[in-house]
Amino acid sequence: MSFLLSACSSSDKDFIIKKELEMLDTLESRLAVVEQKLDIDYPEIKERIEEMSIDIMKMRTTEKTFPMDLSSKMMVYSKIKEEYENFYEPFKYAKEESSDLKVQLITLRESVLKQEFGKEKFKEYYNNEKMALSKLEDYISKYIQPVLDMEMEYRRIQKRIDDFLYGDEIEAIKQNGK
Repeated sequence: MSFLLSACSSSDKDFIIKKELEMLDTLESRLAVVEQKLDIDYPEIKERIEEMSIDIMKMRTTEKTFPMDLSSKMMVYSKIKEEYENFYEPFKYAKEESSDLKVQLITLRESVLKQEFGKEKFKEYYNNEKMALSKLEDYISKYIQPVLDMEMEYRRIQKRIDDFLYGDEIEAIKQNGK
């Protein structure tokens, strides 16, 4: 009879461990999405800010007459530059939180595998990590995603500005190269 009880309790433990690991898998999948959003080359952003500053200065001092649509694009371009300048602190915070969460989930997974605590304690830790991840996802949606979303608009405006400011020089280089 005791063999049957120990077999059942072992089977129950295995089932619980499997379910807890599946729950952690779900959190780790969500964290992977967060990490992907945070896979940003910040030095490139800093370089963009410098280039944008130069372009804005050149646009203000150019003697060329520029079309009205370019004037409105310059206002958007200036706003994008401002967003990039305000991006570092939220980005840094999100990266740190993401890194901390990753360590905590790895630690929690190791604890489950070692069976260091019971079901109730696991639920408590799991819920804490789940809540922290949800807060991080909300934070990214509010502070990081808007900067990521303006990438294509930045590229379109940048091309238009480059064509306007440097198009003559580029054309002259092409002509001299023939």
